[in-house]
Amino acid sequence: MRKQLLFIKKVFLITSAIFFINSIAFARENDMGKLLLSGGHNQLFEFSFDREEVVELAKIPDHGGYRANYKNLQKVNDNEFLFETPSNEAGIYNMKTLQEKILFHNSSCPTYFESSGEMLFLKVEKTASGFEEYLYLSSLDGDKPLVLRKLARGSVSKCPIRLNRDEALIFLSYGENKEISLFNVQNRTFSDSSRLCEPIFGLDDGKLLCLSNETYFISDHEGNKLKGINKSLLNKNNMFPMASFNEVNSLLVQEYRERLFRSTIVNLWILDLNTLEKRLIIEGFGIGKKGAIYLEQ
Repeated sequence: MRKQLLFIKKVFLITSAIFFINSIAFARENDMGKLLLSGGHNQLFEFSFDREEVVELAKIPDHGGYRANYKNLQKVNDNEFLFETPSNEAGIYNMKTLQEKILFHNSSCPTYFESSGEMLFLKVEKTASGFEEYLYLSSLDGDKPLVLRKLARGSVSKCPIRLNRDEALIFLSYGENKEISLFNVQNRTFSDSSRLCEPIFGLDDGKLLCLSNETYFISDHEGNKLKGINKSLLNKNNMFPMASFNEVNSLLVQEYRERLFRSTIVNLWILDLNTLEKRLIIEGFGIGKKGAIYLEQ
């Protein structure tokens, strides 16, 4: 009888410990915060991890296109973010007033640095010889932007990749003669940054999400492979990385699933880069390129 009681007690303690651990994990998951999403038809949405629901926040002003969703979102703080419109305008959005402010026309890829409070953006300008592409640096009020570099044709198709508070990778040229430079906003310098792979996103602790031979992997800052990512989690066919959230070391993955005699369904997943576990968060919902940012609770 005593042995049975001891056995029951052990089972109870083990079960309680498992429940406690799962409760902590659940609580941490619910403390993840929220996602701001630009999707649907000209709409901003908020996804809450604790309620697991999507709520519409506001309509996006029309920018000359039916699906005029923002893309290339860059978080400034929990109240503001930078964005690019489908008609190639760069601006800033205030989530308290639900108002946008267009800063630059014929511009794309706003990239924010916390250390200086400044932003990079790419701009196409008409000249006597045709069109030229430039990299600019500006304050968030858009006053007196500074030309940093002239870029090779086609470079504006690749946005700067922000690495940390004051550095970003810049595509000076793209294509067969791809040239990547590391820009430091504090001293306004460029340094050669040849990579062993094509960088996609800057990740936590100076790491990169890279692509090589149709396969995604996590690399160090020089492009050396640290951790592979299985094609069932991320691939070039139907599982695309759409945004990175360094606050929780995760990726937002967009899945396209074909259905017989029906339209393609789009789902959003969260991929934890620590455990490489993927979790479905929203079914039947899609966003534009880099059309999401992470917000604290």
